[in-house]
Amino acid sequence: MKTPEKSSLVALAAAMLSVAVPFQQARANIQPSANSPTVAACTFNSISGFCWTYEALLQIGEQLQTGDFFTIYDFGGTGAANVVSTAAGFSVSFDPLAPTSVVTNVGTVNPTQTNAMNYTYAYSGTTLVPTAADISLGLFTLFSTSGTPAANLAPWVGQAHDALHPNQPDGNITPVSVPTTTPEPASVVLLGTGMVGLAGVVRRRRNTSV
Repeated sequence: MKTPEKSSLVALAAAMLSVAVPFQQARANIQPSANSPTVAACTFNSISGFCWTYEALLQIGEQLQTGDFFTIYDFGGTGAANVVSTAAGFSVSFDPLAPTSVVTNVGTVNPTQTNAMNYTYAYSGTTLVPTAADISLGLFTLFSTSGTPAANLAPWVGQAHDALHPNQPDGNITPVSVPTTTPEPASVVLLGTGMVGLAGVVRRRRNTSV
C-alpha cells in the first residue's frame, strides 16, 4: 500500500515530466495529392517529351501565408526551360542544391538531395485557411525528356503555418516521384559534337601513321 507521501511524490514527478517534455507533432502542411504526379507525352519549346503535373494540397489545420512555399527536389532539367506552368499566386525559382534546410516550429527539415535541379514554388497571394477539408493550391507542370519515374523517390518539402498559431511555421517531407535522370537535349547535342570531333582525331591519326 502506497503512503500519502509516496503518492504525492509520484504525482509531482509525473507533472514535472509533462512540463519538461511537451508533446510536439509535425504537421503535413503542403503535400502532393495522392495521384501526383500525372505524366503525359507533350511537346514543349519544340521538344518532344513528357509533362509531369503535380497538384499541391494545403492540409486542414494549416494556413498559407505570403512567403510559404514547397520544393520538388531532384527533378532535373535546366531550370526555366523546364517550367511549363505554375498555379496562380505562386512564383517559381530553381537551384540544384537549395534549399538545403527548412526551419520550422517542430525543428529543422534537412532533405537528402543530389545535384539535380530543385524547383521551389513560393506563395504571394492572400492568406488561405482550409475550413472543412484540404484545399487544392493548383497544378504545377514541369517538362522532362524522360517519362520514366526514377528508381528512388525524391523529397517534397513544404512550409505553411499553424492555423491556430499563425506565427509558427510548420514543415514536412513527403516522398514524391520524379523523372529518371537523362541528358537534356542541349547536353545530347554537345555529346554528339564531341563524339564527331573525337572520331575526326582518330581518323587523322590513322592517316598519318600509314
